[in-house]
Amino acid sequence: MPVTISDELIVGATILGPILAVQAQKWLEQATNKRRQKLSIFYTLMATRATRLAPDHVQALNRIDLEFSGSRFLGFIQQQTPKQRVVSEAWRSYHDLLSNNLSDKSREEIQLWGKECDRLFIEVLYSMSRALGFPYDRVLLMRGIYHPNAHSDLEHSQRGIQDNLLKVLAGQSSIKMDVVGFPFSQSAIDSQLGVQKSIMSAITPEGEIRITQRPIPKSEV
Repeated sequence: MPVTISDELIVGATILGPILAVQAQKWLEQATNKRRQKLSIFYTLMATRATRLAPDHVQALNRIDLEFSGSRFLGFIQQQTPKQRVVSEAWRSYHDLLSNNLSDKSREEIQLWGKECDRLFIEVLYSMSRALGFPYDRVLLMRGIYHPNAHSDLEHSQRGIQDNLLKVLAGQSSIKMDVVGFPFSQSAIDSQLGVQKSIMSAITPEGEIRITQRPIPKSEV
């Protein structure tokens, strides 16, 4: 009995069906894991947006290029969606500003730099929220931050201590010392005064040492 095309299709489907099902499951797991990694970055940045010097915040920023660079097709073709591209561009702009050298900047220039950092960071969060399907706007991302004043005061104090310590170690400043008192002992002072009086009584006004002669007892001759 000759084999028809339909029979060949049935045999091919029977053989390839389980293979395609397994491959589809792998693709689904990879997509789920990639989204989980993106969400991890977004959640960390949202949770630490008021403390942008925290190690977790810095690590999350450094993972953006890795997780939002797109996926590989056929193992070597990198595909990036338009929303992922917006995230990458926002991060590059923010990263470029963070890399500026502020050592020779004035206070006003540093303040302007800080405001621009805030704006670009919000752009990173906004583009990331759009890529992940969250309905957040820029106003919510900027104003919906809770950061106790005590934390700000502590960070400011720690930063001041570090800056002043570096200046001392670099020889640019010195440690101020005000002596407010010495250990006090009245008996030691009285003893010292007694020694001074004995020495003064043995010296004449002309600066000569008084010598007193005593007869030697006969018992000692």
